[in-house]
Amino acid sequence: ETVRGLGFALFAVLIICSIILVYPLSVLVCAILLAMNIINLLGSLYWWGIDLNSISAVNLTMAIGLVVEYTAHVLQFFGSNSLHKTREERVVLTLQEMGPPVFLGACTTFLGVLPLGAASNDIFRTFFLQFITIVFVGFAHGMVLLPVILSWFGPTPKQEVVSTNSV
Repeated sequence: ETVRGLGFALFAVLIICSIILVYPLSVLVCAILLAMNIINLLGSLYWWGIDLNSISAVNLTMAIGLVVEYTAHVLQFFGSNSLHKTREERVVLTLQEMGPPVFLGACTTFLGVLPLGAASNDIFRTFFLQFITIVFVGFAHGMVLLPVILSWFGPTPKQEVVSTNSV
């Protein structure tokens, strides 16, 4: 059941990303990073001592929607950068422009779940531990790993073909 829910959520997110993102390669990179995030989150369940149950499964499914924010904003801005810049210049510009909003988004999510850390209820503790992991793993992938990937393999802007017909 968990795998099916994760699959449906991932499929829905990728359909939306294929509409919003500029390049098909960006959608592929987004899919790979989302899969990496889910694998990391599944591994963190063991690390935190959390069993895979209905609560953790719902949190994993919600994580796809939260983690895609860190990735999609960076990919969209990188794809819409100037035609006349190198990948490295576009990554620097992307981090300058999208870094602060993505960082603030991660901080507000962290601050929003921080009070749950003081809860004694297992459900709230599970929610807290998973969301802390979601924020840190998602932010690290979106703001550290993704820029490196884009600087190496990022899509190059499509050059417009200018036809000059002389009569």
